[in-house]
Amino acid sequence: MNKLICFDWTLCDKVYSTFKSLDVSTGIKSSDIQASKKCLRVFGTKKQIKEVQKIYDIDEVYEFKVEKEGSYWYKIYNDPEKENARVSQKLREYHKLYELNNNEVLILRIK
Repeated sequence: MNKLICFDWTLCDKVYSTFKSLDVSTGIKSSDIQASKKCLRVFGTKKQIKEVQKIYDIDEVYEFKVEKEGSYWYKIYNDPEKENARVSQKLREYHKLYELNNNEVLILRIK
């Protein structure tokens, strides 16, 4: 069986959404649009992910994985064991979804 991997992609495509704000000092309400980047999480084999990668205009890539003790991110997290437990649980969920999806790559919108 091929090893399953998971990545978070930040796309170059911008998504525009409306936001409302209130200036507390004046009491004036306003609304505007703001651009935010679309983020996707992909889960599958390396070959599957390489194929899907051709479709998207990807700006940044981060591997979504359980961090080993001593790694950069392990040192950054406030509670690395708790974060690794959360990531591990998510990866198990994605594995089940992957199997239910006939072992096809998963593409999930995040943020």
